[in-house]
Amino acid sequence: MPLPLTALLLAGGRSSRMGRPKAFMEFAGGRRVVDCMMEALRAICQEVIVVTNAPERFAEFGARTVVDPVDYAGPLAALAEGLRAARTEWSLAVSCDLPLLRPRFIETLYSMREGDEAVVPRTREHGPHPLCALYRKGCLDAIRQALREGEKRMVSFYPRVMVRWVDEEELRRGEPDMRSLVNVNTPEELEWARRMAGGQ
Repeated sequence: MPLPLTALLLAGGRSSRMGRPKAFMEFAGGRRVVDCMMEALRAICQEVIVVTNAPERFAEFGARTVVDPVDYAGPLAALAEGLRAARTEWSLAVSCDLPLLRPRFIETLYSMREGDEAVVPRTREHGPHPLCALYRKGCLDAIRQALREGEKRMVSFYPRVMVRWVDEEELRRGEPDMRSLVNVNTPEELEWARRMAGGQ
């Protein structure tokens, strides 16, 4: 049974380090990164919204699309558009480069949301993971204020909202290898993720 949660697939970046759109890179078994992500998101979320400046690329999935207000304005602006369009109180914001994302990981984050406005994984090596995190619709005012102040960093509005940090120890209890947070920004990272998927 899907959770009352909207998945916001943020797919408006330039993919400058990869050199081509990350979402449509072949990942494993003839499936692309976006195919793997859509399967995981639809298994656990009530709806998927793609926030993109190229909605025609995602037409094949039949998902609702929201167009970035400004090309390449950054993920914070995309998050604001996605939250505005979401029909649920809570949304999961994910970048389009997480091919190993698991429904169970999303469910774990959702179970920790009570009393907060954001649920954000945090690891020792990389710090916060704001592009695989839950946000309540009530975050919109804080995000818009940050954008008005010229901020583009995803974490810029965090001081204005109640954030539930989910640290590595908690994450590993539910997913020891934390593969759901593995992103593929470079060809080398893509190849490493493919090997990880192959080993199950």
